[in-house]
Amino acid sequence: MSSPSTSQGAPNRFLIVLRNLILVGVLGAAFWFGAKALREAPTLGNEGGPPPGAPQGPPPASVFVGDVAEVVTSDNRRVTGNLRAVARADVAARESGAVEKIFVDAGDVVKEGQMLIALDRRRIEAEIAEAQAAITAAKVLVTQRNAESKRAEEDFKMKTGLFQKRAVSQRELLDSEREKLVTAAQVKAASDQLNVAKSRLSLLKVRETDLKIYAPFDGRVVERHIEPGEWLAAGSSVVSLVSSGEIEAWLEVPERFSASIPEDPSALKVFAEEGKLTATATSVKRIAEVDMRSRIFQVVATLNDYEGRLVHGMSVYADLPVGEPENMLSVPSDAVVSSRVGEFLFRVIPPAANVEGAMPVAEQVPVKVQFRRDGRTFLKSSANLKAGDQIVLEGNERLRDRQPLIISRKPTDSSEEHSTGNKPETLP
Repeated sequence: MSSPSTSQGAPNRFLIVLRNLILVGVLGAAFWFGAKALREAPTLGNEGGPPPGAPQGPPPASVFVGDVAEVVTSDNRRVTGNLRAVARADVAARESGAVEKIFVDAGDVVKEGQMLIALDRRRIEAEIAEAQAAITAAKVLVTQRNAESKRAEEDFKMKTGLFQKRAVSQRELLDSEREKLVTAAQVKAASDQLNVAKSRLSLLKVRETDLKIYAPFDGRVVERHIEPGEWLAAGSSVVSLVSSGEIEAWLEVPERFSASIPEDPSALKVFAEEGKLTATATSVKRIAEVDMRSRIFQVVATLNDYEGRLVHGMSVYADLPVGEPENMLSVPSDAVVSSRVGEFLFRVIPPAANVEGAMPVAEQVPVKVQFRRDGRTFLKSSANLKAGDQIVLEGNERLRDRQPLIISRKPTDSSEEHSTGNKPETLP
């Protein structure tokens, strides 16, 4: 005899199977209608567009273009250095004394022989007066000694004649001779004393001049070390002075570039203020010593300081030519794209004249970069690229080969020069 639970299990299982079959049927119908909608979607989307089967391509790209230039140039190697004054001095006091007047301050321009500092002269003036009095006394003494010597000389002559006549004794003659020699020696001593007094006065005059401190050369005061009323000892520095008019650029050149230093000084250009100023060397000399560890030697280029625009301590650099000049193609550096497979640029291919509505397209051209300088990239001449060709400068990052182009040209662009920086100022 069956239990109630067993009799109720069969209908429940039947209901579950029926529900699953209905669910599968609904899902199958949904998939069928979705597939049909996807198949019909392209046909419906073609309304107002290109017919089915038309070729699809990238849309036109808006780009800025420039021109390829051909130049005769060579690669350069940049060397750095610093400017040094031709002369630099800590002008010192030659005499001790109190500072009476200061005529210059830091930053002032001075000429050779211009007075910088004046010291108190009262002490030296008193010594000069004393020396002049000593000279006067010495002159009086010399006059007196000369008179005494002259009297002794005449007395000796007289007694010599009397001795020959037996009128005076030999003792009196000898005493007269001794007196003549003594007075002559006294004349010599008085003359030497006068000379000493005169020499002392000359020395005091020099010391008086040294109380005024003058500029030893044309230059600029970079630091003042004293204040009015301060006591200076002999040898104390009063101002620091650097020369003006000319300045030297000390460049550190690797030994392997020694042959690149031009013989003509005017061929060496020195750049300052991060390339904003350009100066031409008037002379070039090498320091005949190479650092044993760095293999670097120094080259000194003399420049005009252009009224102080080039100053001591400023950092500078110069470009030394490496190799012989040759014909190269020059393009703005923005035109060259680097990738894993190499470097290339996009050349503009003009539209066909017989095709209505045709647009220029981009052609990818591989290039071989020789070197870069001042915002320009220099390339080896190529059969696929020549001077005058238009190339893409901006908008080339995502450009594709044979993609149509909408061309614009920058107002400041030219075929001769296209640089991202400011043009350096050439000093006259």
